Amino acid sequence: MRVLAGIIGGLAAGIVALLAISFVGDLMFPMAAEIDARDPEQVTGAFSSSPIGAKLMLLAALFGGAFVGAWVADRIALRRWAGWPLALILTLFAIAVIFLVALPAWMQIALVLAPLLGVLLASHALPRRIEAPAKDEGPADATV
Repeated sequence: MRVLAGIIGGLAAGIVALLAISFVGDLMFPMAAEIDARDPEQVTGAFSSSPIGAKLMLLAALFGGAFVGAWVADRIALRRWAGWPLALILTLFAIAVIFLVALPAWMQIALVLAPLLGVLLASHALPRRIEAPAKDEGPADATV
């Protein structure tokens, strides 16, 4: 049950971090014109004409969301692997973006690697050995 709570909590934290970084990126590099997000040609045109900083902020959002989500999932679940389902979800999202928007080759590779690298670094940010508290330990006796 703790692992499931960790995965769900990590997913929520990761999405919040991803959206926060994306919001900052949108403030720093606003779109030049209004586009219809349902039209792939408009999205591709707007993204290809955007500055390199906007593209890097997209990578930072995927990396940051994966890092924060995996760190939270690993901490709650007390397992180093609890963040990897989030990596799978974000990598599938990146692959969907690649199929929907024409991107340069370096960006396609970076989009797939960013969430994987984020989760990998988050899992190594924890202590080498994570242990759940023993179930048979009761509260410490305060009498001396």
